[in-house]
Amino acid sequence: MAHYYTSSKDLRKHIAGLVKEGWTFKKGGKHGKLIAPNGRKMPVPVSPSSASTLVNQVHQARRLAAMPAGSQCKQKLS
Repeated sequence: MAHYYTSSKDLRKHIAGLVKEGWTFKKGGKHGKLIAPNGRKMPVPVSPSSASTLVNQVHQARRLAAMPAGSQCKQKLS
């Protein structure tokens, strides 16, 4: 049974590939959440409105995968 990640067919294929590589997908209301193996997170629109969404998601996933493991929150400097 195929998972329904988003209404975009090409973006669905990309997300399915990432999930096979060890990423986790969590369903949300208007946006789902992809979690990289290193713990980094990125939003995924359920109904993308831009033609460039796929390209942006591919590039963002590549950047997140290259980052070291850890929290996305910036630490406050005191």
